[in-house]
Amino acid sequence: MKKINIFILFTFTVYNLNAQNESINGTLTVKDQVKLNNTTNNQILQIRPNSGYSGYIYWAENSIAERGILGFQAGSGDLVYRSGGTSFLSGIERFRVKSNGNFGIGTTNPGAILEVSGVHNQVKIDAIGSGNDAEILFDTRLDNGNNYNTAKIIADGGTGGTTPSLNFNVIDGDGSGWDQTLTIRSTDGSDNSGNVGIGTSIPNSKLEIFSGGIETNAYNANAFVLRGTHSSSSNDKRMLGMTISLDDASNVHSSSQKSVGLFAQSSGSWSNNVDMVFYTRGSNQAPYFS
Repeated sequence: MKKINIFILFTFTVYNLNAQNESINGTLTVKDQVKLNNTTNNQILQIRPNSGYSGYIYWAENSIAERGILGFQAGSGDLVYRSGGTSFLSGIERFRVKSNGNFGIGTTNPGAILEVSGVHNQVKIDAIGSGNDAEILFDTRLDNGNNYNTAKIIADGGTGGTTPSLNFNVIDGDGSGWDQTLTIRSTDGSDNSGNVGIGTSIPNSKLEIFSGGIETNAYNANAFVLRGTHSSSSNDKRMLGMTISLDDASNVHSSSQKSVGLFAQSSGSWSNNVDMVFYTRGSNQAPYFS
C-alpha cells in the first residue's frame, strides 16, 4: 500500500512541473539550471512586479559580494544596470538606456545618443592586429544610399615604417573616395614630431597647408585666412594680424619679447580702405611700426 501512494505522488509532481501555466506564490529556488523553451509565441520570460515596485534581475554568487542588478525602476522606462547592488537603492549605476534611446555611461540623464561622464572621461577604440586603424565614422547617408557630409577620424598606427598619426577625412564631393583634410603626426623623436598638415598627409613643419591646385585668382588662391569681426564704422582703427616671436613667453607683446608682426588695420574714410602694418620689437624696446 505504501508503494502505491509513493508512485501516485511522484506522478502528480511531474505533471505540475510540465504544465503549460504554473503560478508560484512565494520564492522559487532552483539548485541547478532553469531552461525555458517556448513553442507558442515570442515571449520567453516576463517580469511583472506589482504596481509601484521595480522589476529587475539580480545576480549574486555564494560567499561572494553581490554582482549587480539590471532592470527598470518603478515608474521609469529607463533600463539601468547597477553593479554591486541588490536593488535600486544600493550599488553603483554603471549605465542607463533612456526610453528615448539615449545611452549614458556615468550619467543618469544622457542628453545624446551616447554620453560618457566621469572623473576620467575616456572612450577607447582598440584596433587589434597589425595594419589595423582605429576609426570613428560620421555618416549622414540618405535613404537612397548616397553619402553627404560624411567624415571619419582615423588613428593610424604607423605600420610599415610610417609615423603614427591622427587623420581627419571627409568624403569627396561625388562620394567616390576620401579626402584627407587634416593630419596630426605623432611625437616620434624626429623633426616632424607633432606636425599638423592641412591638405597633406606628410607635414614637414609645425603647420603645413597644401592647396592642392593651381589658382589664377585671389578668391580661389586663399590657402589661409584670418577673419575679424565686421564693423559698421568706416574708420574704427580695428586691427587683425599675426605675430612671430622668438621667445616662449605667453605674452608676445611684452617688452622683453623679440617678435615681428603683420597686421591689417582699417584707417581710411571708407570701410574697405585697409593699411598693412608691420612692427618689430626688440628686448625692452617699444614696438616699431613701418
